[in-house]
Amino acid sequence: MPQYDCYQTAFYLSFLSNVTSNYTTSDNDALGEQYMLALSPSITVPRIADLPPGLHQPDVQPDVAALIGTWELAWGPAVVSKNDLASNSLFVAYCDGLAFADGTHPAYVVGIAGTNPRSAYDWIVEDFFVVKWVDFDKLVDGEVDILTAAETPAGNANLTTPLISAGTYVGLSTLLGMTPTPKGVEVGKTLGEYLRTIADREARIVFAGHSLGGALSPTLALYLKRKGVLDGFEDVYVYPSAGPTPGNTVFAYQYLSHFLPRPLYRNDYKRWNTNIVNSLDVVPHAWAIETMLQIPTIYGNDAAHPLPNSVAIAIGAATAASVYAASKGVIYTRINHWIDQRTYTGPPPETFVAFLKTLGEQHVQAYETGIILPTPLNPHLDIVPTLPDVNVRTET
Repeated sequence: MPQYDCYQTAFYLSFLSNVTSNYTTSDNDALGEQYMLALSPSITVPRIADLPPGLHQPDVQPDVAALIGTWELAWGPAVVSKNDLASNSLFVAYCDGLAFADGTHPAYVVGIAGTNPRSAYDWIVEDFFVVKWVDFDKLVDGEVDILTAAETPAGNANLTTPLISAGTYVGLSTLLGMTPTPKGVEVGKTLGEYLRTIADREARIVFAGHSLGGALSPTLALYLKRKGVLDGFEDVYVYPSAGPTPGNTVFAYQYLSHFLPRPLYRNDYKRWNTNIVNSLDVVPHAWAIETMLQIPTIYGNDAAHPLPNSVAIAIGAATAASVYAASKGVIYTRINHWIDQRTYTGPPPETFVAFLKTLGEQHVQAYETGIILPTPLNPHLDIVPTLPDVNVRTET
């Protein structure tokens, strides 16, 4: 029996969707093929027959199988790149028997990547584009409309309409249009088209993602739910972690109405449909004003230990964006979440590099070493061959 429970397994698989951030290439098909190779040590992936001489596709590593069990690639992988860097990555993995609280069931996990830390496009567009927004109802109905400030005066309309940030909309639209890389599985089908073809409606589906993926996974699941794509499935769950706020209060309530926390009362990571949050992680503090205001002192910075100027300016600008949205009646509100309350004990970071290092530890490693997983995730990228047209990230 696998060592990880169903929640840890979903988290592990969702984290694998981020392996594309380790590579750069101007060839999107090559990046997709590299994605397949990078998944190979963790899940069963079709053999790539025409690898260049000397390159060998790895098999699933026994230590990974011992943790998460036996999984195979069911759809994908799919990747979209901007400026030679992966901006969005996605795949679906299948297991014929995942142990849930009520028994063992066939399961599909939709793994959705977060922000590529080296992609300016991801940061500027999909993460920080929150001063415009999209009517989620219109999006579901096929009437996409990015609303400007002039078109959305403060008033009751924005307090009764589900809105998502323009950045979330861009990410969602990208995911909905993605198809598997040419050597992948179910080539030519979008995720929605593939999910409609699944015959076993008693199988369980889990949408999971970390960071940006923690905002996109609930948004994607809710969109597909409202479009009827998920009708008939016995159970559909969402397992986001470290996700920033995707939309306003009405959107948060709409998500809750379709995806109630399960189980309803539990004070740990074992809760479906709930954003799993580290209290010391900056990312899930965005974009609700009350949590944005906590960021400047989250690591103990004060008058005696001031934030680096560049960090203070960035935090100030991000907070101003949330305040601006609120002035137009768009109140960014966290979806249902559980917070692992932690106390920061390190020295206050007083340089840009020190702040980023601390942020990274709390945004990634903390979830792997106590909040969800007991030990760091190991995707075994060291045994993955690199295709000729692909470069491996070398900087730390």
